[in-house]
Amino acid sequence: MSSQRPDVLFLVLDTQRVDRLSCYGCPLDTTPHIDAFAAQATRYQMAIAAAQWTVPSHASMFTGLYPSAHTMTQSYSVLPDDITTLAERLQAGGYFTAGFCNNPLVGVINNGLRRGFQSFLNYSGLLTSRPNQAGVSSGLIGRYRQWFKRQISGIMTKLQDAFARSDWLLSLSFTPLMVPLWQTALSFKGNTAKSL
Repeated sequence: MSSQRPDVLFLVLDTQRVDRLSCYGCPLDTTPHIDAFAAQATRYQMAIAAAQWTVPSHASMFTGLYPSAHTMTQSYSVLPDDITTLAERLQAGGYFTAGFCNNPLVGVINNGLRRGFQSFLNYSGLLTSRPNQAGVSSGLIGRYRQWFKRQISGIMTKLQDAFARSDWLLSLSFTPLMVPLWQTALSFKGNTAKSL
């Protein structure tokens, strides 16, 4: 008899309205793939978020704690090291953990929400991730591209963290002058054939 672990899929649709999902009664055929999955899964009729926005909600989902306990209540918050995440628990239990994200508040800002993922592919911002091809070794040009991307990514991460941790810079990013640049940077959120 095999002692194989069951797969665990944790799908988060940030700001998804329940009344726009066909499996929850939307009269239009809006979500055929989610409907097919939901037909064989546990569906809940009521769920209440621990917080009203992305950072504290994800921190609660990833830790099982209320925002008052995990303290992730601001865009500049960082998950305390002594709090274990779901991904860390799964990894400790022998699971391979992978995350796929197109939300900069989860996948770009260095706030601890990626902790515990052995592989984390980010499709938001200017420097999107590209999946590794298992068994394919990188040539010289490929290794150089990876090195160069790590250098640029380090700079971009510091810049993005600065915007997330400064009230003044965060306010500046939502001014009419900056919004077009911000939207351009976020237009790589996984909506291209390459990232999909």
